[in-house]
Amino acid sequence: MSIIKAVNLDLNKVSFSDVKTDNHGRKMVYVNYNGGKIMVQTPKMYVPNGIKRWRKKDAVDNKDDSFEMEMSFGGEDKDDKNSVEIREFHTKLEEFDELVKETIVSKSKEWLGKPKVSMETVEDAYYAPSVKIPTDKDGNVLTYPSRVRAKLDRERELDSDNFTGRFLSSKKYKTPVLIFDNNKTQLEMNEANFDSVVPKGSQVVAVLELVYLSITTKISAKWKLVQAKVYKNQQSITGYAMLDDDEEHQDDLDTEEEVVEATKKLDVNETDELVEQQEQEQEEEEELVEQEEELVEHEEEVVVSPPKTKGRAKRGVQA
Repeated sequence: MSIIKAVNLDLNKVSFSDVKTDNHGRKMVYVNYNGGKIMVQTPKMYVPNGIKRWRKKDAVDNKDDSFEMEMSFGGEDKDDKNSVEIREFHTKLEEFDELVKETIVSKSKEWLGKPKVSMETVEDAYYAPSVKIPTDKDGNVLTYPSRVRAKLDRERELDSDNFTGRFLSSKKYKTPVLIFDNNKTQLEMNEANFDSVVPKGSQVVAVLELVYLSITTKISAKWKLVQAKVYKNQQSITGYAMLDDDEEHQDDLDTEEEVVEATKKLDVNETDELVEQQEQEQEEEEELVEQEEELVEHEEEVVVSPPKTKGRAKRGVQA
């Protein structure tokens, strides 16, 4: 299995396995790239929320917690090398989404159990794209950049439903998710410190693996985090940073504090407006958490033989 730059992803080399069904009747499709898995390295991208933990509102413990990292395509409209790569990665993922939708239409019987579905129906009802477009609770598109979401897999204790606190890139081989700083120094990350290792407002270069397409009420691609290089936001104020002064200048100090607070609000403005949408999306995903956990345990046990396919004509997709 080799890592490729996201901008070099060749969709003509992508193929899909037959539908696999587990013991509970749950379905998945593996995505092959030259007979192996898709593993891509992203450009340096902004992560507004850092790594985020989701927990059910009525949860009494952490057993149903899920973790994810959303990467923003913000900055793709600039002309520097990294911005161009962000734009190209965005286009590649949109092309991948189009390929999956086309395949759902052509394989509707095998994948959905329906003799025929239209592209419009697939887009409206049956596919959750990898490129997430921010919307409000009423479905109105927000002005913030699109994003891609990567899950973090948790390690379970042997013979127990409890978790060890570690994140794994391979459950079969117990390989941890590797995190490095911008000096290539490895950082220890677990469920206790994830939000300080990859905090809000960071930038990351990440290695993402496409695990499978999950087939439930909707078809969606599961991307998981394998490795990341973190560039923390150096402008963030995370501790006491005020210059002490005489009490006679207390009024000025209060004004400075108000400015700092206003600046913080500006920095997290995008995050705040997306929280309600993300919570709504998370409620829809919570019912899939248990299913994904069981599917992932089988992911490296299933031997996938890529089907024989004819070469696809290269399509141009407008960014």
